[in-house]
Amino acid sequence: KTFYCFLDQSNVKDSLYLTNRIERFIQDLFKLSDELNQEKFNEIKETFRKKLLKPVNNLYHQQSLYMNEIISNENLFNRKELLISELENYTLDMMKDNILKYISSNNIIVKVDGNINDIGK
Repeated sequence: KTFYCFLDQSNVKDSLYLTNRIERFIQDLFKLSDELNQEKFNEIKETFRKKLLKPVNNLYHQQSLYMNEIISNENLFNRKELLISELENYTLDMMKDNILKYISSNNIIVKVDGNINDIGK
């Protein structure tokens, strides 16, 4: 079973505020899923595709991409190409199904850290 964990911490806002922000994010995600049409979905996909196709602008960034592959022991040095291929096949219905399947109250763990002394201020 897949779980999504939200870890929120702040020394400025209390834990109740942070918890409410997470709940609002989840509600907004479901609302977006309901309201998103095919045209807007295609625009979002195209934005991601362009971002993935954008060349690396310096050696430090390129090295960090490769190092992440080496450290994870996945060694997928063509990850961008693989992601673009997956993105091309990703549909609006698949996105909606994934939101319903994975972002539900049964699959979410929320841990909020805040300053207990700030509650009620």
